[in-house]
Amino acid sequence: MTMEKILQAFKYCPMCKKGKRIDEFPNNRSKHDGKSTYCKVCGNERVRQRNKIYNEEERMPFDWVWEK
Repeated sequence: MTMEKILQAFKYCPMCKKGKRIDEFPNNRSKHDGKSTYCKVCGNERVRQRNKIYNEEERMPFDWVWEK
């Protein structure tokens, strides 16, 4: 395998600061390489953190929509 092919098989995740195999990144068609910026593990952690900020206690109750 040539060095170019080896480098194409790996990608850097800025959150965990590690180089990982390209198959450890989810697909994202909007990116130039077709893969997400963050690896699957870090991407899931980012979603968990974001959801924690907007948890049920901080959201508006759904009932306000139906009040007249």
